[in-house]
Amino acid sequence: MRKRINDAVAQIPRDGAGVVVIDTTTAMLIDEVDVRQACFGEELVRFVNRNPVDALSSDAAFAPGVRTRISVVVSYRRVGVGLTLRREMRVYHNPYARTLLPFDFFREDGVEQWVIDRSRGPLLPRRVI
Repeated sequence: MRKRINDAVAQIPRDGAGVVVIDTTTAMLIDEVDVRQACFGEELVRFVNRNPVDALSSDAAFAPGVRTRISVVVSYRRVGVGLTLRREMRVYHNPYARTLLPFDFFREDGVEQWVIDRSRGPLLPRRVI
């Protein structure tokens, strides 16, 4: 998943907001957790002075000084419900992006937005909308 995100960087203009869309509609083995972990890193527990501390792995696509052209990664899936299709979207905001996008840019019913939460100690992703 990180490779797909990395490959998209070359297609994004240097001076604009980059939106990478990953359509997981037909993907059998990829879900929203895979996309979230590719963006922010895998959630882990580290021990500091024998105390457990929440942390993120260091192999995230979103990291200081790299892939700053990516403003957000959008995980998109069409789901069949009876005879109709509904859309699921999750937006992962890159806290290190050169151009940040406001939350209301993607405000729509059913759209989840995720950020790195800096208010609760360890930097962990959390759903904001």
